[in-house]
Amino acid sequence: MFILSLGEKKEQSGQFFWLPLTLHLKDTMGVMKFLWHHWVSEGQREIISRTLSDTGEVAMDIARRLACFLAGIHDFGKCTPAFQTQKGYQNSPDLDIALLNRLEQAGLTGISSLNLDMAVRKRSHHTVTGEYLLQYFGVQQDIASVIGAHHGKPVDKEEIVTKMKRYPRYCFQDETKGPCQRLWLAMQKKLLEGSLEKTGFIDTEGNPTADSLPEISETGQVLLSGLVIMADWIASNEAYFPLIPLEENEPRAIEKRLQHGMMTWREKNPVES
Repeated sequence: MFILSLGEKKEQSGQFFWLPLTLHLKDTMGVMKFLWHHWVSEGQREIISRTLSDTGEVAMDIARRLACFLAGIHDFGKCTPAFQTQKGYQNSPDLDIALLNRLEQAGLTGISSLNLDMAVRKRSHHTVTGEYLLQYFGVQQDIASVIGAHHGKPVDKEEIVTKMKRYPRYCFQDETKGPCQRLWLAMQKKLLEGSLEKTGFIDTEGNPTADSLPEISETGQVLLSGLVIMADWIASNEAYFPLIPLEENEPRAIEKRLQHGMMTWREKNPVES
């Protein structure tokens, strides 16, 4: 499976830098684990756990895993042609071309010349496509809405349900189930199942499934949205989690990346253990 760009990219001293989407999602899930144990208070964790459909002693653990799942899938809407074909801000057009060429070589034929209507593209923000795609793959609206709100504004339900499915090219590149659409669907499915598996939302046979996710009240949706926003904000800071050279798909010292990022953040934002 090929690696997509988060959208963070720049040219510095003649060298291209970028941030793979999968790396950012891994960073954000790691940040969420840290925040849950060292930044969120015991009382806040209990409030969130009481908003779940599951009750009892297991609710706290499910709440923790749900928070990590949401962090690990929050940019799901960036796994779309609508996002991947966006031009970068203040960076060389050559970098945009290099990233699109990678997708072409991986089988997404024609993505470099994909013509998407600007007005529809604006309505296809990755928060919108992320919430829509989660529901497309069977995640219930209560949890999917957290992804739609992770930039601070909940997505209008009608916009998701009745409008996005009119524009399959923005999520799947093809209007029919051709080779490119099958590639996007496979990649999106793998991304979702990866986050489910890492956080233990599996069936009795050990397969990742959205059916294992709990139901959550509106209060829980609001609280978890705030946590995802915080985790994403930290993980998006290049001072804590820097971009990597374009020729690399992950940092050479990836096992130290989270430790370095959170230690740097903690020095500037002291918290109690």
